[in-house]
Amino acid sequence: MRQSEKKKIDSFELWCWRRLLVLRIPWTAKRINVSISEEIRPVQSLESLIVKQKLSYFGHIMRKQSSLEKSIMLGMGEGGRKRGRPCMRWKDDIKTVTGLTLPELVRAVKNRYYWRQLITTITRSRPRLDGTR
Repeated sequence: MRQSEKKKIDSFELWCWRRLLVLRIPWTAKRINVSISEEIRPVQSLESLIVKQKLSYFGHIMRKQSSLEKSIMLGMGEGGRKRGRPCMRWKDDIKTVTGLTLPELVRAVKNRYYWRQLITTITRSRPRLDGTR
């Protein structure tokens, strides 16, 4: 995920929280995002939920014996890339989020209990809307 996408997701989430009937914040009220997130205290941000779903789907695909999705995800297709900067691949995003290499990821996915613990650790360590962890 790019930084611009993360900012858009966070702003959308705060926009939704502001419009909830529970808070009853008028659109003319000048309140900062930190005060709203302190009032709500969300357990997980929308961005961390997206990362959690992405990691669990990656584990699901990688545990399959052999499938088209797995070969596409691992980049075993034929041909080359275009000239210029390489596009961000799905597995590159998974590597940056987890901080593991591809062989380590494949080994971690095999053990479901360890993989679930890894997912919860990663998603809990992501910063929330108010900037805290």
